[in-house]
Amino acid sequence: MNSGIKWEPVTTVGDQPAPRFGHTITPISRTKAILFGGGVGDAGKYVMSGDTYLLNVLKKEWTKLKGTLDSEPKGSSGAGPDSSCSSCGYRGG
Repeated sequence: MNSGIKWEPVTTVGDQPAPRFGHTITPISRTKAILFGGGVGDAGKYVMSGDTYLLNVLKKEWTKLKGTLDSEPKGSSGAGPDSSCSSCGYRGG
């Protein structure tokens, strides 16, 4: 099935997040999204991040948001129906 959608690289500016996997990116408006967490590093040697970034889609600009977690996150989940946002980290046992 060819939907006509084509992926293209986008150049962004600002506080660029490191490459990662297992993160969430949650739209909070038509022009902004929040990136949270994920594994940073190689698949065999990585750390789970509690970093949170805001992406302004119109400006193509990242901003690292300040805050702290009381321990290392083990995963994350998020949802963004309409313009609401819910994104959280959780710890595994």
